[in-house]
Amino acid sequence: MWFENNSGFSNTLDRADDGPVMVGKNINKNAKNLTGFSSILASYLRSAISIQAMNIFPKFVHDGDIMTVEQFGKFLRETQRTDVTDSQVREKYNYRFGGAIHRYNFNTYLGGLSTNCALDPLRTKDVWQDMTQPLTRYSVNTARIESEADLTRALEDSSRAFLLNLKKNEEGVLCSGTCPLQTILESIQKNGFVTNSYPIVLCLSPAKTISLELMDELACIITKDFSSLLAKGLMFEGSIISDPKFSPAALRKKVLLLGYQSRLKPFVGCFVADMNRDGLGVRVTDVVEGTPAAKGGLSKDDWLTHINGEAIQNKQHLRERLAKFHLGEEFTLRKENLEDIKIVVGGIVDTDDKGASASLSNILFLKYTDGNSEKPWETQVLGGKTIQNSNLKRKDLDDHFALFYSEGISANLDHIGIATEMGVQFIDTGILQEAQMWAHGRFVDNGGSGYLIKSDSGMEGTVTATVEIIAGPQEIKGVALTKGRARVYGAGSARVDGSKFTFKGCNDATVTVIDCEFAQNGGSFSFSAAFPLALLRSGCRVLPLRQTGGPKDLGVPTPSAYCYIRRDV
Repeated sequence: MWFENNSGFSNTLDRADDGPVMVGKNINKNAKNLTGFSSILASYLRSAISIQAMNIFPKFVHDGDIMTVEQFGKFLRETQRTDVTDSQVREKYNYRFGGAIHRYNFNTYLGGLSTNCALDPLRTKDVWQDMTQPLTRYSVNTARIESEADLTRALEDSSRAFLLNLKKNEEGVLCSGTCPLQTILESIQKNGFVTNSYPIVLCLSPAKTISLELMDELACIITKDFSSLLAKGLMFEGSIISDPKFSPAALRKKVLLLGYQSRLKPFVGCFVADMNRDGLGVRVTDVVEGTPAAKGGLSKDDWLTHINGEAIQNKQHLRERLAKFHLGEEFTLRKENLEDIKIVVGGIVDTDDKGASASLSNILFLKYTDGNSEKPWETQVLGGKTIQNSNLKRKDLDDHFALFYSEGISANLDHIGIATEMGVQFIDTGILQEAQMWAHGRFVDNGGSGYLIKSDSGMEGTVTATVEIIAGPQEIKGVALTKGRARVYGAGSARVDGSKFTFKGCNDATVTVIDCEFAQNGGSFSFSAAFPLALLRSGCRVLPLRQTGGPKDLGVPTPSAYCYIRRDV
């Protein structure tokens, strides 16, 4: 129900009074079942009356029953520390509350996750960053797929890079872990872009454990039924990093494949014929669609006179000059009308190279490299050992990719920190719950799009904040916190004093994870909250949680805790 998914506080009535009071004909007044709007409303009213932690209304209204516009403005400015004008206060008063604020709709508003979330909705609900920058400028939410549960969680979390360790199971089915490849592709096709249209990167394992035979089979499966999802690799078209196609916005609803690729031979993609005598240049007889020549603007019957300012003698002379260029190199051709056009040398798969599958190489968008990378589609592989000894800096990864790969099933959190500071775009968190919470907290920003422009984790820490947990989730009756723990990833430090969590010296790249335990009816429920500290809002707020343990699964997508936050910048 909406109430169960969005309420951030709970009633604390005795167990004998658990059921909502319902009025109406043929209704059992002691009914325990929560059904319909009346039950939801009854639960809200009981929460608003019974929770002492929510008793803010009288502080501003005193003995009155209705909060005035002026009193509401005072609450927003003094308690919530919201910078609002008088006209904005009145607008919220009229349109959010219907022109009258009483105790019940005020507490409903204050305790709702959708109306009073602790994390800035301007940054968590909608994409606010520029999504037209080159792909290399973004960190990408990466999830390892070892089971169908991992796949479901990755899609729900808006992970935009799936790390696949492909092998055949006992039945001969190609799987990543225990999850069939066919299931992965069908799930992406059906659900991958419903709520998030930004591209999904399928990262084949860089461990080189997949045989050429399996590579060919993989290529066959993808091209047979899912070819329409694939984006064509820019290395084939001849592109540079500033190409408009090389951005999340331009690649919406596309799947980008990353893996090891066969050697590429330089390729331009046009055919020419000699003129009636040497020195006059050449005439274009055909241009292959989707090639560097077509992308550069060459057309059939164009008359080409110069290459990089040098007069073209004949087609043999042109061929010799083109043979000296390398993949990704830019050159100019001059047409008869003195117009210069720029072309970037593309590539074509060398079928003589047996180091990788030619059929798979032809459908890759990004490629792994074992050494240093220079091209925007190249992805440098970093393992646990190499990342500690790497001299890579953030600026080095502005024009190509890197992937941190955890050799085991669990990623080392220190290695994740190093990779983040370097600006590594794809960071494998393994299946360690703590690392997955870090990823969830990091990518809740930018509307949960799974893409985040890389921020400077080395910048000076200036953010200080205190989070006091006042009441636990509604589903366990809003009990008080019994135990807490806090961790900081990036700049800053954390200290826990009872129910109060204090963070100091953090910056915009800092991710915080809070672990909470609440005791109820002899059992202990565990939850975690993960978020960039820069997203916290001051005041009485509702903090979204994830259940990590307890006597039973509460079955709530987003439980939440009621808290008081004080933030200083």
